[in-house]
Amino acid sequence: MKKISAGGLRAVNEEGAAVRIAEASFPEPFSRGLEFNAPVHGAWNIVHVGMQVPQCHQIYVCADNCMRGVVLTAAEMDAADRFSCVLLEEEDLYEGSLENVTVEGVTDAVNRLPYRPRAVAVFLVCLHHFVGTDVSWVFKTLEERFPDIDFMRCWMDPVMQKTGLTPEQKLKESMFQPVRPLLLSISHAILNRVSYKYAIFRKKHRGTQMNEESALQTAETKATENEKKIWLKRIRNFVGILGMLLPWISLLGAFIVSRAKPGTIPQGFWDTLSISATYYVTPPLTGILTTAAIVLICYKGYKWYDNLITTLSGVCGAMIVTFPCNCPVAENIVGFFQLPVSTSHIIHCTSAVLFFTLLAVNSMFLFTVTDKSKPMTRNKKIKNIIFRVCAIGMVLSLGLLTIPFQFPAKIFTLEAIALTFFGVSWLVKGEILGLLSDD
Repeated sequence: MKKISAGGLRAVNEEGAAVRIAEASFPEPFSRGLEFNAPVHGAWNIVHVGMQVPQCHQIYVCADNCMRGVVLTAAEMDAADRFSCVLLEEEDLYEGSLENVTVEGVTDAVNRLPYRPRAVAVFLVCLHHFVGTDVSWVFKTLEERFPDIDFMRCWMDPVMQKTGLTPEQKLKESMFQPVRPLLLSISHAILNRVSYKYAIFRKKHRGTQMNEESALQTAETKATENEKKIWLKRIRNFVGILGMLLPWISLLGAFIVSRAKPGTIPQGFWDTLSISATYYVTPPLTGILTTAAIVLICYKGYKWYDNLITTLSGVCGAMIVTFPCNCPVAENIVGFFQLPVSTSHIIHCTSAVLFFTLLAVNSMFLFTVTDKSKPMTRNKKIKNIIFRVCAIGMVLSLGLLTIPFQFPAKIFTLEAIALTFFGVSWLVKGEILGLLSDD
């Protein structure tokens, strides 16, 4: 190695600067450390690669001296209309405002475009690494401002550690971030555009002005909230209907079996009839209660404790089916786990008590929760009364089971009453047929 200086040609100390092939280790001849990785490789660079994404606009956030190469490439490709830049100054570094400058610069660049791109490739640089820029916050803020645009996280970063993905690999990975299944992509685009146009239409007729991003964001937020409300109402109505139908379909199934196969069901079965006992003669209990249990487990409320209560209720409902009760038609070994009927009966009864108790807690304490930021409506007050009555009804039905007096089909009757209260509670919460709606 030679170096030309003012004193002429002289040798350079090769220690640490070169490694002989015979002495090189495999596969890393050099120790890992801070290195220079040229972002441009021959005539094909990151601008060429990024331009392969259709309907994508590129925005580079860097100092002006780093901008020259990519600007010339965009011009050479005749794609200057798909290219923007945000210049960084020294003040942005030592004032600690790099995040805000990046967000506001990209926002201004997008708002100046004569069209709305489907995706925007935002290229950050080594300066963002050096000052510890909160990149996640930058892109989260941009996505909140422009929910209809997919922002690709790209880097024009010649300084790298030899760990993880290379800059070229990171760019190619970012190019696939906006990719969705075709049907989802089409529906997403249609929903965004319709919501945006509708919001603009309403604001214009009210005589006010709203910029594009706030109009779109407002419309999409409302659409998402309304969709979630509708979905929750449908689930609540479905659960309520299942609960109210369970005793009567189970009874009808047992009656049909008794008529189709006379003598197969003893009289003692009817004297001590319960919904759980129909497990042995007809399938509605298994099908309906299992379905309701799965829905309760998958149910997602507004708070974590909503999810906890409904999930535990669903688990208890599944255990009622998995561990059958004791009755005149039961065998000695029963259920999925083939347990002695006495053991299965204990687990069954415990699960049933917990099932109705949790449903009562849900109706009494969770369905009655009111948004304190909004005044309580008349319909909400009426619904809260119904919720509390249903909760008390379920608890009283359980309590009456422990009273020693007997009458035919006592257990079935009280179970049917408790399930009716449960069904009414969930149907009112689901505002079935628009009854007592707060909207």
